[in-house]
Amino acid sequence: MRVASMALLCLGVVMASLFGARNGDAYSDYRAAVAAEQPATLPGPQARLNGWLSVGGVGWGAGVVLVVAGAVLARRQQAADAAGGSSADRVDFGVQVGKVLQEIEQLGALLEPLPMDADQPEVRERLDLMSTDVILPAVDARYQYIARHGLGTFTEYFSPFSAGERNLARCWSAITDGHAVVAREALQRARAAFLEAQQRWEAAEAAL
Repeated sequence: MRVASMALLCLGVVMASLFGARNGDAYSDYRAAVAAEQPATLPGPQARLNGWLSVGGVGWGAGVVLVVAGAVLARRQQAADAAGGSSADRVDFGVQVGKVLQEIEQLGALLEPLPMDADQPEVRERLDLMSTDVILPAVDARYQYIARHGLGTFTEYFSPFSAGERNLARCWSAITDGHAVVAREALQRARAAFLEAQQRWEAAEAAL
């Protein structure tokens, strides 16, 4: 639906612009009078609408209809996203954070013996996979959580979640630069942030 709504909006704007570009005779007369510094009255909305329709005809009208249809579909899609869509589309925040914490424990074991100036490509690859497969779906589902708990409560658990995400990025960078100590510290800060996010999520769920 999202692709269809954007396609309708774009097509409608193009059609309405092409068929109604001249704005109608009344508006053209107004612009000419203004250019000649002569008194003139701008045609009202109804007059301009009639002018566009007389100039653009069916093509302009069809463009406007497409714009309206695209806007309606976009609003419906936004409402569906906020409500979580179907059960298959819903992303459980608690489950996602649990997966992150489990992976962090395993990554910590791999980083523990890592000496300075040494690379750990497996950890970097797993951080990348966790970002795309676990963290990103939760970020994309943020409107579901806002609809479920409200913006204020959502912020309480999503702020530490975002902090954890940033520290995972710092861990990745530190590994790349060969700073094993910094990588381990960043991973531990990420773990603490995700634990806080998990606890606040559970509190939000319990309050429903």
